[in-house]
Amino acid sequence: MKGWIVLIGILCYAEGIAQQEQKKIFNKEISLVSDDDAYLLQRKDKYYTAGTFISLSVAREKNKLKKIDSYELGQMIYTPQKPINVSNNIIDRPFCGYLYLKFSETFFTKKDAMLNYGIALGTLGNASAAEGTQLFVHQLFGLYHFTGWQYQIGNSAELNGNFNYAQTLLSDNKENPYFKLVPAIQLNIGTTFTNAKIGNYFCIGAFEKNNNSTLFNSGINQKTNSSKRNYELFFYFYPQIILQGYNATVQGSLFGNSNQQAVTSFINNIVYQQNLGFVYAQKRWSTKLECIYQTKECSTQTLTQHYGSIKLAYRFK
Repeated sequence: MKGWIVLIGILCYAEGIAQQEQKKIFNKEISLVSDDDAYLLQRKDKYYTAGTFISLSVAREKNKLKKIDSYELGQMIYTPQKPINVSNNIIDRPFCGYLYLKFSETFFTKKDAMLNYGIALGTLGNASAAEGTQLFVHQLFGLYHFTGWQYQIGNSAELNGNFNYAQTLLSDNKENPYFKLVPAIQLNIGTTFTNAKIGNYFCIGAFEKNNNSTLFNSGINQKTNSSKRNYELFFYFYPQIILQGYNATVQGSLFGNSNQQAVTSFINNIVYQQNLGFVYAQKRWSTKLECIYQTKECSTQTLTQHYGSIKLAYRFK
């Protein structure tokens, strides 16, 4: 009998702690995102073969509206289809690495809209440490090593800016919807990427409004928490058209290639991409899983590409 009383007491205490935790306001979030085609069990590295992004976000308020400042360190690695015995005449997608630091601000309006802009400083080429990162990971897991990095796009300093806007167009319920459509537009202008992306999120499940949703990395707050649910659990489909103006990871630096052996290509001006994703978030933790399909980025690319993305985030005060 005493054992049951103790057990019930422990369960009640744990439930009380959980409820208190749920009511807490977390104004900071640290996240790790990893992109890799290996997540789809393809057993091959090709094209956009890996990306790693570490970010810190801080929630603030400006003119009584929610604002989130984010600081991100990212690395992206690109390779051709064939990993070994590579010569410059069989590289269907240029070798390239891109390493950057980025600052961005995100604002949310009362009409369930999201506005984001940012600036990034980075480098292409050997200075991005892409070859070393790939070699380390492949040695760690006993995988093959790409032999054509001598043909990678050369070192160059990079400056890029971005602008993103999204707003809920349609939902089945204003307070606790289970379905919504969110058109989105993204503009990138800079020495690495100049493009426009136009798409639409189709979300189904239990989710928050855009200003509190993991969909837009906005589950943190400075003063008040206006969340309607105790958790998020939903799927989304995000098709988009990408209009490419310039892509230095394919065409090389705007200022010329410092690597005379570099193999470059010509971009396809219109690219289609679709993301199929799953989101779960509760209390301090959130995760996002994505499967991405993209048509050919450049004219010499032999195949389309598929890769997976995993995000894990932790909120704190």
